[in-house]
Amino acid sequence: MDDLDFGAVEATAAVDVTPAPVVYGLIALTLVAWAALILISARVAMARGGATTSSSILSRLAPSLKLVVSLTLVAGVFVQLMAAGSVWSQTKVANASAYEYFQYLSTARLFGISHAHLFGFAVIYGFNALLLSLSGAAERTKCLLVATICWSGMFDVLSWWGIREVSENFEIVSIVSGSGAGIGWLVSSTIVVRDLWRRS
Repeated sequence: MDDLDFGAVEATAAVDVTPAPVVYGLIALTLVAWAALILISARVAMARGGATTSSSILSRLAPSLKLVVSLTLVAGVFVQLMAAGSVWSQTKVANASAYEYFQYLSTARLFGISHAHLFGFAVIYGFNALLLSLSGAAERTKCLLVATICWSGMFDVLSWWGIREVSENFEIVSIVSGSGAGIGWLVSSTIVVRDLWRRS
């Protein structure tokens, strides 16, 4: 027993490591696909949509409907702030990084949170995009913002799978797409509120 020195060799877990050029190539490809889908969606909508001018329907809503829309957008601000707080606490406080957070999730759990988030994104971003489409902003602007908001939410969820299955560097995709969704949502909300309460 004395000649067995278990402390002499450091035990390490076997980990699949994807080569850095492959990882960064996949990240670049993902971001190019994200940007391309936004531009293609907006372009197809403009080409197939017909009229390129619009007037604001929002300014003609009844005061009660304006209040519903406004308070829903205020609630959306709180949803976004809570989401940011949750991301920060899960990836900086409870876990050392986003990579560590996603590594501890089972595949079943990741499917569950992906489903819940995609549903939430469809509702909050879809509602926001619908309101934006009723504004008097230029159709090109509306199409670009709608495509940005909706595709960004989907690519944010896709990035979680990339972080877990490919590399922690897929957090770049999460940051870019998440920022796209947040900024797009904020810009569209501003346009909606401006049109909603604009005096005739």
